[in-house]
Amino acid sequence: VYTATLSHEVDVTTEVSFAAMDGTATFGSDYTALPSTISPTTTGTQINVSIIPDEVVELDETLTATLSSISAQGRDVVFAGGQPVLPVLGTIRNDDLTRLTINDVILDEGNTGVTNFVFNVQSASAVDVPYSVDFATVLNTAGVDDLTEQSGTLNFTGSASESMSITVPVLGDTIVEDDETFAIALSNFQASGRDVGPDSRP
Repeated sequence: VYTATLSHEVDVTTEVSFAAMDGTATFGSDYTALPSTISPTTTGTQINVSIIPDEVVELDETLTATLSSISAQGRDVVFAGGQPVLPVLGTIRNDDLTRLTINDVILDEGNTGVTNFVFNVQSASAVDVPYSVDFATVLNTAGVDDLTEQSGTLNFTGSASESMSITVPVLGDTIVEDDETFAIALSNFQASGRDVGPDSRP
């Protein structure tokens, strides 16, 4: 919402042309419903710019609202500072985020060979750019003789509900022992400033 205000009363109706110019925001997909002419008053006239909501994780976006072409039937009405046009910046704040979740896996290790533990890393929301995250196994009570450690980078395209998998080979044995655990650590989120991060679960 913009507010146009006259500093003094004018004895006739004053009209001003109003227009908006795309910055990083785009008319029709990020905002709409702009008036073309307004009549400012000393108490302020509101100009409503309707923001189109979405669920895409993105950066804040900008547009420029411009007042021009004052019509006051010859009265001496000018823009502040004597400018021929009056541009005002508007910012649409992104209020979306995505958190990557990863599932728990509980399987028998087997007596011989390899059992693959497959972890799915999923993002619920769309992101307007590709992004990546590094992963690595973290040993807990399981040791290097229980599994083949894995590390690497997952590259997401930015689609909603996108899922990628991490496979950890667990080595079978016949030793009588307690259940053993390991974890997958996600780090180094690279999303060009977008609000992408790990699940908040402990």
